Amino acid sequence: MGLSDKLPDFLTLEQMLERINADHTVSEVQGMACGMLALNREIRLAQWLKQVLPPKADPQDFYVQEAAKLLQHIFDHAKTTLNDNSLNFEILLPPDEFDIDERVYSLQQWCQGVAFGVAASGLKTLSDLKPASKEWFEDVVKIGGSGEMDVTDEDESEEAYEELKSFLSVGLLMMNEEMQPVVGTPRQAHDTLH
Repeated sequence: MGLSDKLPDFLTLEQMLERINADHTVSEVQGMACGMLALNREIRLAQWLKQVLPPKADPQDFYVQEAAKLLQHIFDHAKTTLNDNSLNFEILLPPDEFDIDERVYSLQQWCQGVAFGVAASGLKTLSDLKPASKEWFEDVVKIGGSGEMDVTDEDESEEAYEELKSFLSVGLLMMNEEMQPVVGTPRQAHDTLH
């Protein structure tokens, strides 16, 4: 299992981003990578890091270097899992022992990151998106901007949270495939039938 197959630990990365005074949360930076890569898989790590690292981050600073290494894992993981056939994309969120409202907030932050990433990918207008991608993306924007969500019923909230996570993960993979079809997919499907 390569480094790009495994996401860095959420809490380690959160501490690292705080240490370098990053303007974005862990979930948000992953969302930004996903939004950029889903529309343009040619986006380079340096382009994304420029959006993620603080403008005055000193590349010689030990903490900035350590953060950049962890961030590279996030970028590589997004690039790898968006474009393989395993459909095992995973949103980087706080562990399950965190309160549901914190996890929901991180999911909203991820959505905000996706919206930012799609805009940063060079997309000129939403009408450039294919219909299913446009509909999913509009939902992402709504979720990201919906403010505090009601999480009073713990069981219902857990179920809704898991459904939302699944909806967002599957939707991202769908948008990536719709906007940038992986060359050779029909051939692979044909080969498995015989």
